[in-house]
Amino acid sequence: IPEIDDYDLAAEYLEKTSAIFIKNYGENDPVVAATHNLGILNLGILYSCKNDYEMARCDEEKSLEIRELLLPKDHPDLAE
Repeated sequence: IPEIDDYDLAAEYLEKTSAIFIKNYGENDPVVAATHNLGILNLGILYSCKNDYEMARCDEEKSLEIRELLLPKDHPDLAE
């Protein structure tokens, strides 16, 4: 399998997928929120690979906001 470095296309697909889930099920649906969170985390990784650290940080902050809404305050994924 050849290595594919088309980060822009991958980011486009992740953004479209999140938008479809939100449109069909609503942003407050727990499964959509969890899926959206994973998409945002993946976008953050993609932006880091492209050395776009400002966008990566923005996506990491969005992901944290979603986790804070979904998880109890003492959840390990929210540890500092």
